[in-house]
Amino acid sequence: MADSPERAPLPTRRYTDKEVARIIKDASEIQRCLGGLGTASTFGRTLQWTSAPIGRRRSGLRMVQVTITPRNGRTTIRIEQPMERVAVAMFVGSMGGVGMGMMPLVSVGAGTLASATIGPAAAIAAAVAGGVGFLGGLYALARYAYGRVVHTQSEKLQKLMVRLVDHVSATAKTTTDS
Repeated sequence: MADSPERAPLPTRRYTDKEVARIIKDASEIQRCLGGLGTASTFGRTLQWTSAPIGRRRSGLRMVQVTITPRNGRTTIRIEQPMERVAVAMFVGSMGGVGMGMMPLVSVGAGTLASATIGPAAAIAAAVAGGVGFLGGLYALARYAYGRVVHTQSEKLQKLMVRLVDHVSATAKTTTDS
């Protein structure tokens, strides 16, 4: 289960055999591709771009970090997006909020229906089975939705990686530029 979507960030790393010439232009390329605001900072020749939180909350669910490091004729591009916050929000929201809020109603409804149709002896078993089945269904739904979010975000990051590699190739220094 090493390829499970629950495994922390979506890392993407690529090395190119060319050294990027204009590092600061890459920040606008990142922002354009991800469609959001972010902060760019440089340390030496390394560019680090971090997405800005969206909305009123200071910590948004979508935090993307891009690092571009040119060194010794090569450029390393690393893109990461931690998915822990998204997972917690999806599973706590569905299992905790909806599940625990609605499970008593489902359990009582299943118990009442079983009591009226099968008899009182089956009411407890039906109530427990109804509640467990309801929570299991919510878990499956949350897992599916989380998998879709991870897949969609992974595709966006892969597209960004391709654009950045193309950008590095287009703006790369050649040995005669040095």
